[in-house]
Amino acid sequence: MFLPRLGVELVPFNLGKHDLHPHITFEHAREIRIETPEGSDPIEIFADGDAVAHTPATVRIRTNALKVRVPGRTVRP
Repeated sequence: MFLPRLGVELVPFNLGKHDLHPHITFEHAREIRIETPEGSDPIEIFADGDAVAHTPATVRIRTNALKVRVPGRTVRP
């Protein structure tokens, strides 16, 4: 993709509006398989900005693997 076009494509994503991006779709899954076309070189897979694997890879969601703590509700006058 031509670099200026890539910048335009990424604007909604960088503004937190990735649900409005024309080339991004959202699906629900507990497991996904990431592959490159046969004969292609493997590519790095990134999670939270870090390279964590190469293709092909299977990614699974582990039940109860993430614990989230949030502050209590603040009552404003």
